[in-house]
Amino acid sequence: MYYLPWTVSLKTLALIVIAIFVIKMVVLLVKPKAWMDLAEKIYMNTIVTVIVSVILGYLVLGSLVEAGITYVQIFAVISFVILLFALSIAIYAKEMIALGRNLINSGSLWKKAWFPVLVWVVLCVLALNEMYSFF
Repeated sequence: MYYLPWTVSLKTLALIVIAIFVIKMVVLLVKPKAWMDLAEKIYMNTIVTVIVSVILGYLVLGSLVEAGITYVQIFAVISFVILLFALSIAIYAKEMIALGRNLINSGSLWKKAWFPVLVWVVLCVLALNEMYSFF
């Protein structure tokens, strides 16, 4: 189904995530402001961040599919990651609720979020098709 000129092994993907986690934790313990400065540099250039994220996401998705992981399995793992994310942000509930309300009240939520929502819709359709063979 996918054809990529190259893919990354699942072990390599896991090692990348582990390395980023370890680096992040060390930097946050030693010099937390440095991590925020880096995050600000990355996310302030929204267009570049989106383009790089889409390209890397496509390569990771292709690597997962190439390794024999189905969209259904990917969504099962996403459910686990969502729970880990909820665990991580629950301690910031007030700030997250305020952010959500600000996004909704600004009226720009859908203007800004249409592309990520489109990606999620496509992935959901692929997973549903895999489960129920719509097409």
